[in-house]
Amino acid sequence: MNLNFKKIANLLGSSSSSDDDESMEIINSIDDEEEAIYLAISNNNSAIQFLLNQQDNSVTHGGSVPGRSFIYRD
Repeated sequence: MNLNFKKIANLLGSSSSSDDDESMEIINSIDDEEEAIYLAISNNNSAIQFLLNQQDNSVTHGGSVPGRSFIYRD
């Protein structure tokens, strides 16, 4: 993220109309970035939950061949 500190400083003490427009532009771009981050986190959480659900639903087996059970005899 490339922030222009001069523009951020203008957020704190500007009174002109053009500075206010720049301030709103900066605030809107930050809001857009936060929304993109939120969506990325949400997508990652959904993917992790999907994989965990698949892992829970998978059939565990005791042998080397899925679906086959073996009787161990002494």
